[in-house]
Amino acid sequence: MIGNMVAYGFILLVSLVLAVTVQEYYTLAALIVILIMPLILVSVNIIASRFVKGEMKKDAFRHIVGDKVQVSIALTNGSIIPFQKIRLVLEVEDSMGMKNKHQICTNLSALEEKEVVIHFESETAIGGYVTFKKMYFYDFLDFTVIPKKPENSGNVSFFGVFPKVLTCNIKYANRMDIGISENDKYSTHKTGNDRSEIFGIREYVSGDTIRDIHWNLSLKKDELIVKEFSRPLEDKITVIFDTAVYKDNKNRYKLLAKYYEYAHALCETLISNGVTYTIMVYNSKYRGFMEYGIDTSEQVYILIEMLLRQKLETTYRNPYGYKSKEIEEEKLEGNIIYVSTGIDHKFISYLSGIDTVNKIYTVCIGKGEDFEKEAKAAAIGAGCIYISVGAEEDLEQVEPIEL
Repeated sequence: MIGNMVAYGFILLVSLVLAVTVQEYYTLAALIVILIMPLILVSVNIIASRFVKGEMKKDAFRHIVGDKVQVSIALTNGSIIPFQKIRLVLEVEDSMGMKNKHQICTNLSALEEKEVVIHFESETAIGGYVTFKKMYFYDFLDFTVIPKKPENSGNVSFFGVFPKVLTCNIKYANRMDIGISENDKYSTHKTGNDRSEIFGIREYVSGDTIRDIHWNLSLKKDELIVKEFSRPLEDKITVIFDTAVYKDNKNRYKLLAKYYEYAHALCETLISNGVTYTIMVYNSKYRGFMEYGIDTSEQVYILIEMLLRQKLETTYRNPYGYKSKEIEEEKLEGNIIYVSTGIDHKFISYLSGIDTVNKIYTVCIGKGEDFEKEAKAAAIGAGCIYISVGAEEDLEQVEPIEL
């Protein structure tokens, strides 16, 4: 465009010199035409651009790492004026809040309808939103440009770059190997509320109910003794996904991609082994965990898409109010697998204090990162089984979950 302006200035100068020196009507007419040419081009461009419509198509943006993300723009020219050049500008915002612009130039004939495809790539699993921001119309001399917002400029479309389908290590312990026979039905390390089986006895403390008092032993010992009851062993598995991330971590995109990869692999592995389980995903909008049942691979894709759709908090959140606001305790029983890019000690301590929970496996995506030492200490301090996964680590090399 700058070159055209320089050329126009040169032609205008030559026409002015000729009009002054030759002093003929045709040189004066040429000068007038050259002077008003920009005004004519702008006017035609403005009028014609009003008849052009651009709309981003609502495609199902489900892609796999390595594929090109495709966005389609439908253009319609309702005027008889062709456009040699139209520039389309899109804005892509990923789940970490980073924004990038993508653009493409195309032409559009008179009364033409066409579809323009814009491609961009992502080397890692990520979710994001595409917004069709603006269209720029150039005249046939590429001399003037008119900007215009598309009809659905306020609308956004989601795209998801899914991890490749992998598996992770899960071992199913033989109950005999860990000292539990097939006839054993109760936990050996936690009390419960099954009054048909006594777990143990202890001294009475304020708050114990009278019905739990072991009267025979109390008379013998001359002090109140209460019965503790057993807790039935539960095979239920609850997988909790927490998507908080560290804003300033230089590997945050790799960690997030590994988080999605591990989540996908874990869910697929459980399904392929015929394991029934429940998913809980932290929802930053409602500041709570939402519960979902997963039975098929298609439901796993829906789950991963839901994780990809979340706009992540840019600083690691400090959860609060889990007991009353975020998780109904009666829904948590059996084994818990907690997957996150950091282990929050308050949340883990809360989970470990729930009577109906057997084991807690804490999977920290961030082996070797600055926050891992703190995460490991929090998990082990709460009596959890700690597993770490590196951003570049092969999932087959990750320490297995032993259910």
